[in-house]
Amino acid sequence: MDPRDSGRIILLLDMDAFFVQAEVIAVPKLSGSPLVIGGTPGARGTVATASYEARALGVRSGMSIGEAKRLAPQAVFLPCNPSRYFDLSARIMKLLLRRTPLVEPASIDEAFIDASGIARSLEEGEALAASIQDEISRTLRLTASAGIGPNKLIAKMASVLQKPAGRTVLTRRDFDERFADEPVIALVGVGKSTAARLERAGIRRIADLASAPAPFLRRLLGVWGPILGRAARGEDDSPVVPYGTGPDPKSVGHEYTLPRDETDRSEARRLILALCNEVAGDMRAEHRVGDTVHIKIRWGDFTTVLRQCRLRTAVSSTQAIFNVAWELFRRMDCGGPIRMIGISVSGLVQAESQRPQQIESLFGDDPRFGADPGDKVEPVTDSLRAIYGRGVIRRASLLGENGKRR
Repeated sequence: MDPRDSGRIILLLDMDAFFVQAEVIAVPKLSGSPLVIGGTPGARGTVATASYEARALGVRSGMSIGEAKRLAPQAVFLPCNPSRYFDLSARIMKLLLRRTPLVEPASIDEAFIDASGIARSLEEGEALAASIQDEISRTLRLTASAGIGPNKLIAKMASVLQKPAGRTVLTRRDFDERFADEPVIALVGVGKSTAARLERAGIRRIADLASAPAPFLRRLLGVWGPILGRAARGEDDSPVVPYGTGPDPKSVGHEYTLPRDETDRSEARRLILALCNEVAGDMRAEHRVGDTVHIKIRWGDFTTVLRQCRLRTAVSSTQAIFNVAWELFRRMDCGGPIRMIGISVSGLVQAESQRPQQIESLFGDDPRFGADPGDKVEPVTDSLRAIYGRGVIRRASLLGENGKRR
C-alpha cells in the first residue's frame, strides 16, 4: 500500500450508459442498436446519453439532437423517461444499502460506498465491487463500472478507466503515474472554462497543476484553486455522506423544457399536473411536507415569470400542489406560447411535524388550498409503486385517448 494512502477503501459504482440500459430493459429488441437519449429529431434539446454503438459514430452527451442526427442518421432517438430512470435508480440504491449503510448517491447513476469497515485492503475492496457488479447484473440486468481507491476522488477517476463493466484499483502512487501527463480537463472538477484559464497560465497537465503553488492558484481561481491543486495530487479527505443523512433540502422541484413551444392550455395543464405528481412523490418518499408552492414559466420569447403561494397548512399530495400551481398559472397566463414549466415546493418540514394551520393563504379561505386532499389515497399508490414500479398506477388525466401514458 502507498504510505500516502488514507487507509480508507472507497468504491464508486457507475452505471454504464444508464438511460440507454433502462430503455433496453423496457424494449429488449433495441439491444445492440445505436441509441440516442434526450429527444427526437426535429425537437429542441440535447443528448443526455448515447449507447456505445452511437458513441462510436461520434455522438456525445451535451451535443444538440440535430448534430447527433447528422452524425448517426441510422440511430434510434428516444426522449428521456425520468420515471423509468428514477425507479431503476431506487432499486440500485436498495441493493447497495443491503451491503452497507455507508452509501452516498453521487447522481442518478453513481454511488460512493465506504467499504472501510467491511474490506481490509483495496484488493478486498475490488472483490466487493466485483460481487456488487455481479448482483446488479443478475438482478437488474444492468452493467456497472467500478473504481476503487483510498478516497472519493481517486475512486471516481478510476471508475472511468475500464468501461463498460470494468473495475480499476488505484493507489495514490498509481494515480500519479496514470494521470500526471493527462490534460488538466481530465481531472474531476475542471471544466472547459477553468481548463482554459489554467492553460493560459501555463498549466496544461495534471502534474503541472499538482506542483503549482497554492497562493498562485488562489490568485488565479480563487478559493477553488488550492482545492484543485490538492485534487491533482490525489488528495481528498471528504467523507462518504450516508444516504438520507445529508443536509435537509430547502425545496423539492422539477422543470421541463418542451420540445416545441406549446400554446394548447389543456396540454399545459397536463404538464403542470405531471410535474406536481413528480414533486409530490419525491416529497412523500422523504416523508416531508411543504407550505409554499412555486411555479416558473418561460414563455416563447424567453421571458421567465415566477409566482408562489403560501398555504394555510403544509401538504404533500399531488392534488393539493396542483390546485395551487394551476391557479397561479391561470393568474399569470399571458396567452403566449410556453417554452418551459417548473414546479417546486418549499417550506419543507418532516411530515410528523406539520406547521400550524393558521398560516394565511394568498387565496384566502378557498377550501381547495387548505387541507391535503390526497392524504388517504396517495400513501396507498406510493406503496404500489414501491413494490411494482412507478408506472404501475397513474392518473387518468395523464393518459392519452388510447390509454397510453403521455
